Amino acid sequence: MKNKGFMLIETLIASTIILGALVFLFIQFANVKRSYDNSFKYNTIEGLYNGKVISNFLENSGTSDLDNYLNNSTKGYVLLNGNCTIGSWNISETELCEIIISEIDANHIIYVGNNINNLQNDLKNNDYDQNIFNNSFKKFIINLDSIEINQRKRVIIEYKNNTYAALAVN
Repeated sequence: MKNKGFMLIETLIASTIILGALVFLFIQFANVKRSYDNSFKYNTIEGLYNGKVISNFLENSGTSDLDNYLNNSTKGYVLLNGNCTIGSWNISETELCEIIISEIDANHIIYVGNNINNLQNDLKNNDYDQNIFNNSFKKFIINLDSIEINQRKRVIIEYKNNTYAALAVN
């Protein structure tokens, strides 16, 4: 009789240890899988390359008008796609902007300041335009590093294939 009680306790302890190990492994695997999935959605090579094309275009065309719109914006960002007629860009620059946006297959392009804390807070508090920020885009922006980048603005892009990229603009 004493032996049966000991065997029951021994089985419970072993089962608890094995169950704890399995839960630990499941949690670790879930974290690895999430990171793996994000590596194929966030700042992909193609996304960063296309973002650099937009960034170079903005640097060459001048961002002073964009900066004025950004400073006067209550939202903390300027939506570029569909709005290539911002400021004093000439017709060829406007056409080039539209061609670039079409060719890189961008869904939304956002020009933001060097400090994105306000935009991140608005997204966290559900104070945003849901036509622009779907849940995945919102999650990407919230997870961006909010440290200021030496007074450099940023371009944040959502592509039509549900990938995302963020780059600094000089």
